[in-house]
Amino acid sequence: MEKEINEKGGKQTKLGLRLDLIDPMFLYRLFPCDEFIDNITDFMVIDEKEYLLHAIDVLYPDRIKALWDIGKTLYEGAKEYPTNNWRLIPQESHLNHALVHYFRYQLGLDDEPHKQHCITRLMMAYATEPTTKDIYGGCENE
Repeated sequence: MEKEINEKGGKQTKLGLRLDLIDPMFLYRLFPCDEFIDNITDFMVIDEKEYLLHAIDVLYPDRIKALWDIGKTLYEGAKEYPTNNWRLIPQESHLNHALVHYFRYQLGLDDEPHKQHCITRLMMAYATEPTTKDIYGGCENE
C-alpha cells in the first residue's frame, strides 16, 4: 500500500478517504443502534476523550485484552515505522483510520487484524491533538 508523509514527518498508509470528515450527526443517524459509532460521534461533538475509551470498551470489554492487543499492534508497527511515529500524526487522521478499520471489521474482512488496529488508532487519537480546533464539525470562522 502507498504511504504518505505529513509535514511533521509522520508516515502512514494512504487511505484515499476521510470518514472523519463526515458530519457526526449524519453518522450517528446512519447507525442509530451502533454503540461504537455512538461513542465516536459523541467524541466528535463533545470533544471528551473519555468517549474514545468507551468505544474501545464496546469492542473489548476486557481492558487487559485491549491493552495486550494494542501492544501487539504497536510491536508490529515498530517493524515498519520509526518508534513513536504515530505521535507525529494528527488526531483526525487516527480517527479516520480507526473508523476505516471498524467498518472493515464489521464487514468481516480479514486482510488485517482490523479490530486490533481500530482500538490502537483510538488509543493514538486519545494521545494526540487535532490539527485545528473543532475539526469534526465546527467552523474555524465562527
